[in-house]
Amino acid sequence: MKKIYLYTILLLSPTVLFAQAPSSYKELTELLIGFLPQLVLIIGMIILLYFVWRTATFILTAGGADTREKAKRHFLWGILALFVTLTLYGIISFVLNEFGFGDAQIPTL
Repeated sequence: MKKIYLYTILLLSPTVLFAQAPSSYKELTELLIGFLPQLVLIIGMIILLYFVWRTATFILTAGGADTREKAKRHFLWGILALFVTLTLYGIISFVLNEFGFGDAQIPTL
């Protein structure tokens, strides 16, 4: 668990280290609003990696009925978590764009 925190801190450190401290409430809210879509995307990527990992372990083990039932639950919860994450990202992007807080865009490859 400590490694996850370490990797998260390392990924976010350029943002934290080179940022100026907000001097007003407006700057603080703009900073938080700008970070919110990225946070949801990071959570979505973690969920997707977990889903792919569980799928690969199911395919590689190809166990009995107990393993299949357990895998079905993981698939269901994984798909549900991906759906909720993408929906949350869409709602956040819509609200930010509609109310003029910024232009949250869907990232492209």
